[in-house]
Amino acid sequence: MDEEYCSLLEEYVNELVIALIIDMMKHGIFENRSDDIVVSKKFVEEAKEILDSIPKGDKYDKISRAVFKTLASYYPEDMYEEEMVARANILLNYVGEILERHLDGEKL
Repeated sequence: MDEEYCSLLEEYVNELVIALIIDMMKHGIFENRSDDIVVSKKFVEEAKEILDSIPKGDKYDKISRAVFKTLASYYPEDMYEEEMVARANILLNYVGEILERHLDGEKL
């Protein structure tokens, strides 16, 4: 791939991520706090509850499933799985470490 194409692709991905974050803000998943965009405490607490209810799987599988299940509760049932996966991947970058520390029993 040439450099110009890679640059255009990177720009497109960045714009898509921003658009998905804005969409999730509209659904109450992200909050805008002055200069920072953060995941709402409500979403994190719901994800922790779901995470605690998942009995099997390795740590990262459980975290991924908890984020996906929590996210699914904010959107209509007829949403395509691919659309949910893209949003879940973005959310994992924001809450993955928090949920991992929760599983490890660390106080936050």
